[in-house]
Amino acid sequence: MFKPITIALILSFLGLQLFAQTKSSVSGVVIDEENGMIISNVSITIGAIKLTSGNKGEFKTTLISNHKHQFTANHLAYQPLQFTLTVTNDTSIVVRLKKLVIETKEVEVHANTTGNAVSQVQTGVIEMSKKELKKLPTFLGEADPMRTLKLMPGIGNGGEANSGLYVRGGSSGQNLILYNDAQIYNPSHLLGFFSVFNSDGFDNISLMKSGVSAQYGGSLSSVLKVNTFKSVPEKTTISGTVGLIYGKVAAAIPFSSSTYLNVAVRQTFLNLTVWPVYNQLGSGQKLLKNPKYDFHDLNLNFVSKLSGKDLLSFTAYSGRDDFGLGLTNINMQNSMYWGNDAAALSWSHQFNDKTNLNQLIGYSNYQLDFSASQDAYSGKFTSGITDLYYKNLLRYTLNRHQLSAGIQYTYHNLLPNKPEIISGDTKFETGPVNRYYTHEAAVFIEDDFELSDKLSINGGLRFTNYRHLGPYSLVQSVGNNQTDTTLFASNKLIKQFNVVEPRFTLRYLLNDQSSVKLSFEKRNQFIHLLTVSAVNFPSDFWVSSSKNIPNQTGYQYSGGYYRNLFHNNYEGAVELYYRSMAGQVELNQSLFNLIDNSNFDTNLLFGSGRSMGAEFQIRKKKGKISGWLSYTLSKTDRQFDGINNGERFAAKYDRRHDASLVAIYNINKKWDLSASFTYNTGNAFTLPIARYIIDGNIVNEYGPYNSFRMPDYHRLDISAKYQLKSSKRFQSSLDFSIYNAYNQDNPMYVFFIAKGDLEKYKVQITKQPVSLLRMLPSVAWNFKF
Repeated sequence: MFKPITIALILSFLGLQLFAQTKSSVSGVVIDEENGMIISNVSITIGAIKLTSGNKGEFKTTLISNHKHQFTANHLAYQPLQFTLTVTNDTSIVVRLKKLVIETKEVEVHANTTGNAVSQVQTGVIEMSKKELKKLPTFLGEADPMRTLKLMPGIGNGGEANSGLYVRGGSSGQNLILYNDAQIYNPSHLLGFFSVFNSDGFDNISLMKSGVSAQYGGSLSSVLKVNTFKSVPEKTTISGTVGLIYGKVAAAIPFSSSTYLNVAVRQTFLNLTVWPVYNQLGSGQKLLKNPKYDFHDLNLNFVSKLSGKDLLSFTAYSGRDDFGLGLTNINMQNSMYWGNDAAALSWSHQFNDKTNLNQLIGYSNYQLDFSASQDAYSGKFTSGITDLYYKNLLRYTLNRHQLSAGIQYTYHNLLPNKPEIISGDTKFETGPVNRYYTHEAAVFIEDDFELSDKLSINGGLRFTNYRHLGPYSLVQSVGNNQTDTTLFASNKLIKQFNVVEPRFTLRYLLNDQSSVKLSFEKRNQFIHLLTVSAVNFPSDFWVSSSKNIPNQTGYQYSGGYYRNLFHNNYEGAVELYYRSMAGQVELNQSLFNLIDNSNFDTNLLFGSGRSMGAEFQIRKKKGKISGWLSYTLSKTDRQFDGINNGERFAAKYDRRHDASLVAIYNINKKWDLSASFTYNTGNAFTLPIARYIIDGNIVNEYGPYNSFRMPDYHRLDISAKYQLKSSKRFQSSLDFSIYNAYNQDNPMYVFFIAKGDLEKYKVQITKQPVSLLRMLPSVAWNFKF
């Protein structure tokens, strides 16, 4: 696995010898002259060479020594800059841009408008700004980033009412989701129809499917970064939306030229509107009893430029969902309450033009409470995870090299399952409540360097030490029979993992308009998400790698061809990938087997997985009509000794075909239209192939595991935005949208109904699909002043 790194070192040596005699390397970073913040997506022209600054504001190229070169930098939000550059040897520069002040309307910044996908080294990156996101079809007036990402190649749609991201055959628990580097464990609201990310609370999103930097660890599939805007606004602005079932408001408040606060709040009002009307219906018309559902969240971001070289920022998020539902025909009442809290304090210090240090401390918490009652019986399950973490990242520019190194430490406190079962006045014994106390420490180093004006390489290593410490009660068992229990005292080492993760990416520019890339990465994950597949509401149980639970290990090989077309108005990309995954975890039994907490560790199955595929996308980013067409052809399977007789089977979210079409039409200054169409292969599931009546009971005989498919999923969403009469001080617009415009019936799940007479041995089994939403029109009012 270290062969790619050896090749990279040989190429680096040969490249430096070949080009040092006639050319000089020029690298640099583009920053805001006022506050020192980096600026990405800056169009840079040096003579005949065209570049784009990357996510870190960086750019690199090679120039002929002792020649004068005309340097030009352009960005929609900044004043153009021109100067003459002469180099005699390898040089690093800092380019400072002044803000372009526009009073009448908001500046719009497009990601990758000059073909950054071709020039950047990384593979499998998806980037989108808030302005781009808000042009897409909305759901009940909300432009949601998680829903938009599912329209991109390689990201699977889990189906209706499922907010999870299934990236290149991975599960929803294999993604590292960061809000300004604060980790979010459950990104969903309202059964997956909304994500936790308020579109007024961030500036841009970036998702990495492959070629992930060595500074990120702890996830097997992807890294999703949701970033807020760091520049200080010139004046206080308040914006918001009032929709049919929710409202939100955001305020950006500058305290000075170097300090500002951004606050965004969102709240549904279903309990004030929908459910009171429903409860007024006659009892004969109601299947549901005392339904309730609401969610709220808060985003806060504080930024202060302490000096010309220091930037302090604080980010906080808090969100809650409160759900309740009763069934009148069986006298059952269910309730579910879940939420995330996250906070991060970061400090960035610029030592000089070449050296930058970032430090961060953070806190994350997720908790789920589920309870159900029927007659005299009641039960409750509680699960959660709390993290405390620190990260240190040092960047240094040396000639053609951009070096990064750092350390990271996370303390995990996991409560996988705390059951409580009561019958009348009797409380059942459910076994000891075990918590996992674990420590995850990592050291990483990375080098992003340019061997020539065409060939660039990114190589990195990440070393991680993961320890599970007591107190803990470790159960030893054979099959379902408990044989022994070992009690570990506080801070006693139970299990330790040491892993090394090499990362390698290569980009070769074929010409100014096209490039090819290759990447290889090894990644590990020590926190596992267990989801009860029979439950369609959030049913997340987080467990840790330990004595009885291995860590997850994944390898990914990826390569692609990228090209800009028609004067950079179009971007095209084709990417191929292959992934292997070990240490995959599944629950061995149903939700009810979690009542016995004494053998939770041994109630799990472990196996492996594979995924391979090809991703295609053509994207138009300029003009009155924009959008993209994407298609993914893939195959994903799993292998568990205890499932399907040990034979490989299709993963539940295996998507052989996944296609999306997005179109945005700017009619005039008043009207914008947008539409999105998505199609994918249905979920895999297991179906009974025969049924027998034994002792008066129906017994099912099931076919091969996950050998049947739900109906294919397809849906059309359309939106129209109308700009109302505005002034310099006040702007407003109306959002009209139709979700599932042609009223397609997309089932969430399928269950089976038995009808007939057992005594006559005549029973008919019918399949009953259950759908949640069909066509749903909505309107929302947006305002800003």
